[in-house]
Amino acid sequence: MEIRAALIQQPGEDFHIETLELAEPRRDEALVKIAACGVCHTDDVARNQIIPVPLPAVFGHEGCGVIEALGPGMEDFKPGDRVVVEPHYGCGECWYCKHGLYNVCPNKKVLGAGGWSGALGEYIVTPERTVVHLADNLSYEEGAL
Repeated sequence: MEIRAALIQQPGEDFHIETLELAEPRRDEALVKIAACGVCHTDDVARNQIIPVPLPAVFGHEGCGVIEALGPGMEDFKPGDRVVVEPHYGCGECWYCKHGLYNVCPNKKVLGAGGWSGALGEYIVTPERTVVHLADNLSYEEGAL
């Protein structure tokens, strides 16, 4: 499907809104329509390659929205659920992951870096393990924080 997203092509440049192709969700993945996304210091240091991130990239690792579609195997969510997206996940196999420390996994995936398209777009596809229900008493903006 085609989406619009804020893309960085080259180090140090400003974001450009472009139309990109987004794959449909596969097994244990969700398609999330983004309702809010934070922009933080990490986006700026990645844009300037202080933290090396493969470019071009759609940044944004503080996103939340509504599930639009589910790949096979997702049972705890349904289309229409309001969700927050965890900004990273581990490999599940290393010592850190096996001890609940996936945030320091040497092979972790980060939303908006290294091939996992970020939340500064209309939609993202994300693994089930990164999806958390957004409480009814929280706004999308609060959820993105």
